[in-house]
Amino acid sequence: DITAAAMLLGGVTFVMMLFQLVNVDDDDIRRYAWKVISDTVSIFMAVLFFQGNNEMLELAAEQIGLREVTTVFIHFFHCLLYVLVLLIFIGWNSGVWEKDGSALDVETWVVADAMLVKYGEGVPEDKVRAVIRNDHESRKSVYTDEYGLEVAVVKKHVEYETRKRRNACWATLIAHMAGFASIGAGGSMQQSEFFNRGPVVCFIPVLVTLLVLIAFFQLSALYREKLRQEAVSFGRKGRRAKMVHEAVGEAENDILSL
Repeated sequence: DITAAAMLLGGVTFVMMLFQLVNVDDDDIRRYAWKVISDTVSIFMAVLFFQGNNEMLELAAEQIGLREVTTVFIHFFHCLLYVLVLLIFIGWNSGVWEKDGSALDVETWVVADAMLVKYGEGVPEDKVRAVIRNDHESRKSVYTDEYGLEVAVVKKHVEYETRKRRNACWATLIAHMAGFASIGAGGSMQQSEFFNRGPVVCFIPVLVTLLVLIAFFQLSALYREKLRQEAVSFGRKGRRAKMVHEAVGEAENDILSL
């Protein structure tokens, strides 16, 4: 009874602390509190996804009867597959293979009040006060909604910011999965018969895993640079290639840190 009561009170206290942190008056504390919560949720989801996929691979390898060396190569391929999926998905979401890049430059008036359900949704321009007054330089204004209430609005590059948020979301999740896969790959090599003979030999898989990741990241960097050069050669600004470079580069740092 005491244990259950302590767990209940501790859980309620922890949730109340989180609510306090995400609603505190300091903007920086709120921002970083949400970032920590987001990263924590991403890590646990990545653990679940990776462990499920890894258990399936190990079960399949056991049923087929693969050798120990082959299993180690499969674990490394599992890790590199996540890195490849990361690059492809971020490139697709950023639109680097799309021919029309004008959507990123379109600005739209959206609801700026975070307390409203319609926060971030577009509003009709003919109802925005700045547009009615022909004030095309304003970035902030108000509009009258269907209930006759004045709602704060702001002018944003909606498509650009939406793609950046999606990149940050999926890059964080896939990067954590790749990081755990690299840990699993190095661990499987350490548990092999050749490398588990002593502490010095057991450290070699750590260096091998690091070198494999760095080599693949260098290939990824070359391809991202190629995307940027192609954008410049076609007379574009290269904003989509820059989005890919930033998201994938940040994700690769997360993988190496894990």
